[in-house]
Amino acid sequence: DNFIAFLIQDFKEQIIHHLATLVLLSFSWCANFIRIGTLVMLVHDASDVFLESAKLFNYAKWEKTSKGLFVVFAIVFMVTRLIIFPFW
Repeated sequence: DNFIAFLIQDFKEQIIHHLATLVLLSFSWCANFIRIGTLVMLVHDASDVFLESAKLFNYAKWEKTSKGLFVVFAIVFMVTRLIIFPFW
């Protein structure tokens, strides 16, 4: 029951996020900005794996692992969005 509640908790937000991503990628393809669209997607999604993993471990009550993954998420998020993305 807890796992299903976890999956449903932010379902609407995830659907909106993924629809927006698809619209933006489609627009970049139609406008012939494939390289920049791909770059934006890769840079912005690189940290998502760590955030989702931290959420899973948080729900599993593995607090140290969850906090560690969140720190990794924060570092990757800042590096990719504040260093790599503006200067690539």
